[in-house]
Amino acid sequence: MAPSRKVSALGALLLLFTFSAHAQQLDAPAQQPGTTEAYAPPDSAPVVVDGVELFKVAGAASLSAEDRAEIVAARIVDVARDRSIQPQDVTLSTRDGRYTVLARSGPLVSVTRSDVELEHVAARDIAEIRLHWIRQAIDRYRFERRPDQLARSLGKVIAATMVAALIFAVVLLLFRWMLGAVERRYRARIQSVSIRSFEIVGAERIWRSINSILRAGRSLGMLALAIIYVAYALYQFPATRAASGQLFTVVAEPFQAMGLAIVKYIPNLIFLIIFVYVARTLLKLNTAFFESIRTGTTVIPRFEPEWARPTSNLVRIIIILFAAVVAYPYLPGSGTAAFQGVSIFAGVLFSLGASTYMANIIAGYTLTYRRAFRVGDFIRIGEHVGEVIEVRLLVTHLKTPKNEELIVPNSLVLQTQVLNYSRLAKSEGLVLHTMVGIGYDVSWQKVEAMLLEAAERTSGLLRKPSPYVLIRGLDDFAVKYELNVHVDTGLQMLPRYAALHRSILDVFNENGVQIMTPAYEGDPEQPKVAPPAHLPPPAGVRGITGPNS
Repeated sequence: MAPSRKVSALGALLLLFTFSAHAQQLDAPAQQPGTTEAYAPPDSAPVVVDGVELFKVAGAASLSAEDRAEIVAARIVDVARDRSIQPQDVTLSTRDGRYTVLARSGPLVSVTRSDVELEHVAARDIAEIRLHWIRQAIDRYRFERRPDQLARSLGKVIAATMVAALIFAVVLLLFRWMLGAVERRYRARIQSVSIRSFEIVGAERIWRSINSILRAGRSLGMLALAIIYVAYALYQFPATRAASGQLFTVVAEPFQAMGLAIVKYIPNLIFLIIFVYVARTLLKLNTAFFESIRTGTTVIPRFEPEWARPTSNLVRIIIILFAAVVAYPYLPGSGTAAFQGVSIFAGVLFSLGASTYMANIIAGYTLTYRRAFRVGDFIRIGEHVGEVIEVRLLVTHLKTPKNEELIVPNSLVLQTQVLNYSRLAKSEGLVLHTMVGIGYDVSWQKVEAMLLEAAERTSGLLRKPSPYVLIRGLDDFAVKYELNVHVDTGLQMLPRYAALHRSILDVFNENGVQIMTPAYEGDPEQPKVAPPAHLPPPAGVRGITGPNS
């Protein structure tokens, strides 16, 4: 017959009577009068036999609690293995006021002063309780290792294996049926997530994500069933019962810790949800306000509409940074040294690697508010010439006359002289100018008349203001004349320069006047002009070509 695993009612009453009778004999450490300092409880460790905790023992100066617990457990197991020692042979000995549980093979455990401080119970009571649990542990150890009990445990494991296999099969079939039902009913209803014509997330990707979530749930469920099965199987045998408890501890403790952390974090989470909602509302209001300025719905004096978008981005950054600063203390783990170390490391990397990036950003905003140029202007940046096709936060995009896209960092634009050909062209006209050197033997009146005639022949020039000629210098061998004409845009500046130069060459060749630019050393026998036979046909006449065509 199996021994009883519980303390009998009579034994419980005797123990309670003993506790009350010896309550005043507590061997507690003395306390000096006038002091209120409490003693810290000593370290302790449980004595475990076959995965069952019997009692706890305290450590000593020369022996830790864990080592002492292992020694006591090993002694109890040795007695249990010795069939010649009966549980009744384990007795309680009192010698020199020290209580010790003895067996024929020697002492099993003694009650020390530290044990009394740990339990806050009289030494004799502790000894009697330990004697009772040690006898039960010996009985249980021998009973559970009987062949019939081992066979019974093995039968339970086999039955549990069959039940677990059946449950696994049912779960797999149920999951396949459920997945098929969900696919038949809901897959056709899943649509892509898109903004206008731009697809953000495709319907197929959404379905794959849902499928992955369902499969992950199935895997977690089967893993939980497997852990329960393994723990149950290990618990059936006394030699592996401790491993069963450890398995549950290893699996449950992380989930318990996460659950407690989540419950503790709920107030901060509520604050973050409300704060994120407020921050998103501010961002939406910011976007709507500056969009109304950009479209002209809202007018602010001396605030240009083209400033709306960069100012909106700047305010957006300020709101996000402010929100991050306020939300940082409420983030999980923000107070830990690891989180702070990562934050400092990220800040150092950002400050070292983003200096040029920040310089370009600041330069981009400076250019925006300086209004140095706009999209569509024809400008010169250093030695680069082109039409502005896009002004971004970091760089400016130019389209050169050769149909090339030139990307210039804004920091370079800010440090370089910018020449804008389009800013005043529509209101006052852009002045194109070119110089020619003509000898002193030609009157200045004739030269000015020929230059004005060339300007008259050139198409695409403004007639008002009228072209004019300046005498820029009286050099050693020639007089320098500057022809100035007006255009209404800088985009076609180079083609109009070319047309103007062609007209000047035509007029001077027709009049037999030699252009002495760029240098002159002596008068030739014949003027350096193109013969009439080499001149092109007049404008508007087709089919007539020169001899060298």
